[in-house]
Amino acid sequence: MSFIDYQALKNAYPDGNMAEAATTLQALDPYHCLIAATPQTTAKIKKMASSLPPDFLKWIEVCDGGMLFNTTMYCTESYEGKIGVTFSVYEEANGLKTQKEIGLPKNSFIFAESIGNDYFFFDLEKNDSKVYSWYHGDTVENNKNFNEWLLEQISTALENIENKNIQPLGIKLLVIGNSDETKIAVDTSSDDSHIADFLEQAEKIRNDILFKVDDFYFENFPRLSADFKENFRQACEVILQLQKEGKAGELGFAEYAFKREDILARNYNVEMWVYGRLYWEDKMQVPTGHFLDISPFFQYFDELWDELSALVKQNAWKVNADVIKEFMWDSVHDYFYLFVVDLGYYSIVDCIDKDYFVAIKKRPRFEIWTGELGENTKSPIHKINLDKDRDKLLKQFKKKHKSENRDGDYTNLDFSGTDLSGIDFMYADFRYSVLKGVNFYKRAQLSGARFAGANLENANLRVTSYSGADFTGANLRNADLKHSFALCKQPVAKWGSIGFFPVSFRNADLRGANFIGAAIEKADFTGALMDGANFNRDWWEGRLDLTQEQLSSIIFVDNKYSEFVKKEDLEND
Repeated sequence: MSFIDYQALKNAYPDGNMAEAATTLQALDPYHCLIAATPQTTAKIKKMASSLPPDFLKWIEVCDGGMLFNTTMYCTESYEGKIGVTFSVYEEANGLKTQKEIGLPKNSFIFAESIGNDYFFFDLEKNDSKVYSWYHGDTVENNKNFNEWLLEQISTALENIENKNIQPLGIKLLVIGNSDETKIAVDTSSDDSHIADFLEQAEKIRNDILFKVDDFYFENFPRLSADFKENFRQACEVILQLQKEGKAGELGFAEYAFKREDILARNYNVEMWVYGRLYWEDKMQVPTGHFLDISPFFQYFDELWDELSALVKQNAWKVNADVIKEFMWDSVHDYFYLFVVDLGYYSIVDCIDKDYFVAIKKRPRFEIWTGELGENTKSPIHKINLDKDRDKLLKQFKKKHKSENRDGDYTNLDFSGTDLSGIDFMYADFRYSVLKGVNFYKRAQLSGARFAGANLENANLRVTSYSGADFTGANLRNADLKHSFALCKQPVAKWGSIGFFPVSFRNADLRGANFIGAAIEKADFTGALMDGANFNRDWWEGRLDLTQEQLSSIIFVDNKYSEFVKKEDLEND
């Protein structure tokens, strides 16, 4: 395989807009990773579908897909292991099963996917040569052919590069050849054995520092949360002013976004950006000029960087500075920024009913995310979907694999009596929903989910995990929570993820609820009604922070906790 041949590209497009596009692609080479086509790859694509648009057929004679800036164009193979990057393939995307799960028209041919997991496809039944888009469940006709779509992608990339929202691809910065045997530059200033020693020690140091960040986060959460909520209030005021001045329209997304060059320059302020309906693909991308200071967490990032630099110097290791920088950059996404996401998620729920947020002009689907600007490394901290439909959602739950996370907006819906067993609802929003008699049994993942004000009377939550969930004011009367668990921190030597806050049952109705065999740490039962609730004595006695009235109203069962966890429903899981 090889990267795209620019001479072949220019020969295919000798004049017109596409000739300019070829020249621009060559000039922007470090920012994309397009693969050269061969007669075999071209033939393979043609065999997959008839009546593909002529301009697309011309393109696949010179390009077999790859990374087109922030958009993935599908390839005939993944090229796994050949250049350190794995690409999506046509056959997988265009299988009947995948298209049915997505909900595309029957005779669709998907050729690209955006950074936000939206799809670009041709409708072969219409055979109109137009590019169609699938945006979060909605199919949109772009009124553009493939060439026009490609030109728009390049134009958007130029703007993003100019604004430093797209960075050069690491693989392109390392490539020194463009032949059938792709060559990668060897860093002669580093010693492989020294690099291995460095990485081994660096991971140990990072592990210790992450436990320090974890402790800092939970000890200081009230102050950190108050600071976040005040910052978000100010951000909303800025957005309202932008809308009043006509500089921002109806919003589909808002995002606290950081830039790579800022983080690596130790500038720990992330800017609030707002977007229209299409998020990264939308023409309305407005930086608000309002920033969130994340240095409380990244002071430990500084500490890690300083310790690693000292480690290399102390051992006289021959390790190039780029090796350290790459390790630090991996630490941003996979570790340190997780605390910013967690803080945002648990803080913003107190802001969404405030006048300053309600007044913002929002589309029926509105989401708030945080992560790296222009990259697919973001995490949601709040979602609103006013167009949600209970029956459609239930069908989606059945179609998709249960392990896929569904952290969506399910507020005020009635799911009474439905089977939601085994589904990953981590961080889902079920506030004020009706879940009477719902079956979550068999390891539904409910950690971090919001159930405030929800009705879960007679619900089956056996063998579920709801660490950090919020059941404030919820009705769990006669709910079955046997063998469920909600833990805060696990005693482990290796840091794997942020711990959870204690589950909240504040002001909840727990009358008749069954907690036998449940393992729950530091739960908040303030104001909860607990008449007739069942607990096994050896686990719960001394662990429950209850009033005397609550203690006298619950039922302690004398069987040992160890006997309960061997019950049939656990053994069969």
